[in-house]
Amino acid sequence: PYVIAKAAVSEDGFAGVPGARAFLTGDEANRYFHRQRAELDAIVVGAGTMLTDDPQLTVRHVRRDRPLLRVIVDWRVRVPASARRFSTRHGGPVIMAVTREAAAARRPALAALEAAGATFELFDTTDIQALLARLAEREVTLLLVEGGPSLQQAFFDAGVVDRVQRVESPKRLKEGIPAAAGFTPPEDAVTHVTTLGADRLVEWDVYRTD
Repeated sequence: PYVIAKAAVSEDGFAGVPGARAFLTGDEANRYFHRQRAELDAIVVGAGTMLTDDPQLTVRHVRRDRPLLRVIVDWRVRVPASARRFSTRHGGPVIMAVTREAAAARRPALAALEAAGATFELFDTTDIQALLARLAEREVTLLLVEGGPSLQQAFFDAGVVDRVQRVESPKRLKEGIPAAAGFTPPEDAVTHVTTLGADRLVEWDVYRTD
């Protein structure tokens, strides 16, 4: 899949705060990214984002003709079946990526998640390349990695990110969780800047030798 990594970053460089949801972007930016979601095959978030933000990851403000595949990377099966995403089955199927070891150790939790509407992809290790290969088998060609910083850095470290979207907010958090290192543009990056109300979207492509 073609992989886009996107993060909103505060003026002082933070992507969030521990244990609470940080609302960094304004209405214009939010509408812009819902339009982008309408074009995607799948959106990916990590367990930490699910536990902190409890996002629905649905498409709003714009029509989408097909369901959006929503992927939770939860290697240790930490996300509860009560998460809001499972109340929005109309928004698209939910797949959870977990390790076989965790699945064996957390059978009751898996049963509850399955009853809530999740399906599972089991992996021997926490391998991002293997996850992408499995998503490709599901005909995912355009993928957005939306959070959080640890999962996004794992995608950067695996060398699979094709495009970076850094949404710069004028808000200051003063303390919190730094954005993944991959959201700092390299010196030779050719960036494209879009003004979205009070926010700025800075984008660049990642070039690498395969």
